[in-house]
Amino acid sequence: MEELNSEPFTKKEGSRALLFEHCEKECLLPLPSRRFELFERTVAKVAPDYHVQFAKCLYSVHPKYIGEKVQVKADASTVLIYFHGDEIARHKRCICRGQRSTDPSHIPPAHQEVLGWSGDAFRAEARRIGPFCEVLIDRILGSRQYEVQSYKVCRGVLNLRRKF
Repeated sequence: MEELNSEPFTKKEGSRALLFEHCEKECLLPLPSRRFELFERTVAKVAPDYHVQFAKCLYSVHPKYIGEKVQVKADASTVLIYFHGDEIARHKRCICRGQRSTDPSHIPPAHQEVLGWSGDAFRAEARRIGPFCEVLIDRILGSRQYEVQSYKVCRGVLNLRRKF
């Protein structure tokens, strides 16, 4: 590389190395202290279970943002969620498809009443359909770390009664 840069130009005086030393080197800025990171950005809507879907994973936000459109910004290790430019949630990025990251502070006690959904309401509705449906809903409700995370699945199962 040094040999190529020090070869003289064919149509003008000097070489690449001389041009760099005398003209370009003084214009260089120091490298930034932090390494450049590439971010992915998207817009997502907060679901009724107060989670945002990004890269086939779910990340929680405060329930007051249900139904709102938020900006999601992610690098290799962190997912940041913004509403009107203000950061509202920060999560470690999930690795596996379908994985959830739920901050316990995003689960308020009155959450179930706000949505009109609760484990007891789903069990009562399943009981009216039949005993096997009730057993299935019980298993679904117990399958997640937080019961509220299974509400969408329960709603989907109970909605199947319209077809069958």
